Amino acid sequence: MGSLFIHLPIGEFASTHFIGAGVGYSWSNKRFGVQIARLARPISFSADAGIDFFAGRSEKVAGYQFRYGSYWYGHVMGGMIYNVSRKANIRLLAGPTVSMYKNSIRAGIGARVDGSYYFTEKIGISPVVFFRKHEMTSALWSVGVSANYVF
Repeated sequence: MGSLFIHLPIGEFASTHFIGAGVGYSWSNKRFGVQIARLARPISFSADAGIDFFAGRSEKVAGYQFRYGSYWYGHVMGGMIYNVSRKANIRLLAGPTVSMYKNSIRAGIGARVDGSYYFTEKIGISPVVFFRKHEMTSALWSVGVSANYVF
């Protein structure tokens, strides 16, 4: 499944960055899209990989204009998917991440929770909550929505 994201940073992250966008690819064995019948085993494995971009805010500090740098974030996560119904599922994923802020690249951990609803066999929408933690940073939280297409 391919996804396009729009993210809004929350908490401390929102004071330095104001909007994000991303792309992702998710895999799970025949768990995405509208199911023909209710699955006998509603819980299964899911994996996800993606990259996100957050634009930095601009503010005036001591009479001078200052702009926070853009933030790039990549992840590979694994976890579980629970098919709530034929048209909906919930996922909990976690795994390694890498971030790039200005010229600094750091490894870290990340997690996400999302829930998908499919309008057709191939098209769906998902609200999502992301958590990111890297060395020398506070936890970075964002909420967002993704448009999904099942291949």
